[in-house]
Amino acid sequence: MKKLLMFIFILFTACSMPQSTPLPPEQAKIQQIIVINNTQKTLLYNRAKMWVVENFVSAKDVIDYDNAQQGIIVAKGNIKYPCPYANDSSLDSALKCNAFQSWRIKFMMKIEIKNSKVRVTINNIRTYFPPTVGALNTRIGGDIPVRSVESMNLIKPSLLKLINDFKLYMTNQSQTNSNW
Repeated sequence: MKKLLMFIFILFTACSMPQSTPLPPEQAKIQQIIVINNTQKTLLYNRAKMWVVENFVSAKDVIDYDNAQQGIIVAKGNIKYPCPYANDSSLDSALKCNAFQSWRIKFMMKIEIKNSKVRVTINNIRTYFPPTVGALNTRIGGDIPVRSVESMNLIKPSLLKLINDFKLYMTNQSQTNSNW
C-alpha cells in the first residue's frame, strides 16, 4: 500500500509540474542577412564597429574578435530580460515583473561583412540572474543557457529588436553623416 501511495504521489507530482519543450540546436541562434546596396565592405565594417561602440557599455571589453580585413566583429552583449508577466495588467503581475529587473540576456553577436551585405548571428544565448536574499526567499544566482522553446520564445523578440536596431543604424547611417 505504501508503494502504491508513493507511486501515485510521484506520478501526480511529475504530471503537475510545468513541462518545457527542449530547444532544438537550429533554434538556439538567430541569424539575419542585411542587404545594403552599393556599399563597400570597409564602410559597412566601420559602421558596424561604431554601432557596437555606441550600443554596448565598453566596446574594448565586449569585442572578442575584430578583423577589418576579414570583415568580422564578434562581441559579447547583454540586454534586459523581458518580464514574462508583462501582458498582464494586474498589480500582482507588476510585482512579479519587479523580480526580473536585474535579470539579463547574455549572448555572442557575430557580424560578418561583405560588399553590400552584413550577416548578423546571435548565439550562445544565456539567462543571467543574480543571487537574492530576502525574507521570503533566497536564490543562488546563475548564468544558464537557454534550453527551452518557451524561454527562447520569451526572449527572441528582444534579440530581434536588437538586430532591427542594428539594421536601421546600418541603413540610415549614410543619410545622417552626410549633412552634419
